[in-house]
Amino acid sequence: MFDALILGGGAAGLACAIQAAKRGLSVCVLERNEVFGKKIRATGNGRCNVSHIDMQPFHYHGAGHDFVNPALQACSETVLADFFATLGMPLTALEDGRVFPHSLQAKTVVHALTKGAQEAGAELVSNAYCKHVEKETGGFTATLFDNRTVRAKKCVLATGGASMKKSGSDGNGYALAERFSHTVKDTFPGIVALHLQGRIHKELDGVKIPSKLTLTIDGQKIREDRGDILFTSYGLSGPPVLQQSRHVLWALKNGRTPALSLCLLREDWMHTEKLYAFFKAHKSTAGDALRLLLHDRIPGPFLRDIGLKENVPLASLQHRDLQKLIAALRSWTFLPNGSRPLEHAQVTCGGVDTDEIHAETMESKRVPGLYCIGELLDVDGDCGGYNLHWAFASGILCAKAL
Repeated sequence: MFDALILGGGAAGLACAIQAAKRGLSVCVLERNEVFGKKIRATGNGRCNVSHIDMQPFHYHGAGHDFVNPALQACSETVLADFFATLGMPLTALEDGRVFPHSLQAKTVVHALTKGAQEAGAELVSNAYCKHVEKETGGFTATLFDNRTVRAKKCVLATGGASMKKSGSDGNGYALAERFSHTVKDTFPGIVALHLQGRIHKELDGVKIPSKLTLTIDGQKIREDRGDILFTSYGLSGPPVLQQSRHVLWALKNGRTPALSLCLLREDWMHTEKLYAFFKAHKSTAGDALRLLLHDRIPGPFLRDIGLKENVPLASLQHRDLQKLIAALRSWTFLPNGSRPLEHAQVTCGGVDTDEIHAETMESKRVPGLYCIGELLDVDGDCGGYNLHWAFASGILCAKAL
């Protein structure tokens, strides 16, 4: 019988295994895939954004800040850097605050974690997909789909969420938690591309522009993000869209009305007088003039969307039309109506209700000796390394309590 059984060999599970094994505990990690850390390998376009220098609770959603605080305090960005340093892997922070392995390769992270777990004495078992777990006298018994069994005094659910299903995160952990009478809050995609109403975006499929993206819900401004926006056949993608997707989908789930507004102008072209002078100076059509300011595929769909003709002479536009044109350039608004499915999302929102988990230990309030960590919980972070940091932090905090 092991001291601790960890179900899931991802970021949370491996971090927990390393720290627990270093404490002298006998640890077994069961991973359903043939390789460990499969989802880590796909993180950050293969570079693996492990953390961020601005590790504040307001970057997390789902659970309240009181829940995430103990893990973030126990595992700050500095503590996490020290953790990886003990595994021989240095970290580096880029100018935007995101933290990566110095190699800028995700496989470096996987290698450091698996090697570190093995050297600490943890037993890593691949191709071990857990069917169910039972609590018995003295501990837990996990039964695999091939009918093998593993027993341990304590059990940690580190199975991940339901995003990126190809990585092995198929939502099985939710069923395991529910068997122990835990509540699983409705799950939905996070850090995901969005679908839009209408058809204008279809005409712009493949166009990428730098922009400020503003999200409003029921007319109230929620947040602004800057970066590249990509038009797709289904809607919008790009870092600002991914960053705001969680709030958009939460609003839609709760019967609210989200709206996304793109600013098509550079900062130095935001002045009304400068825009009026530009349009007054041109004797051409609205479409021709806009092609001097915007990506050449945008003017046609843009003008039709705001009710103006592409070939209308600028000189013939009334003042109110110019006002409408300038306002739309500053804030071209789209209505999202959904997103790409969970398998295309980077993280799962929702999950095991954190009201049923001790924030200081990650132990279940309902089943002593059972722990839940990582993405399985109703905790999701902003884009930028926050979700992987949560996985590591919750795993390390849990290990201290095993």
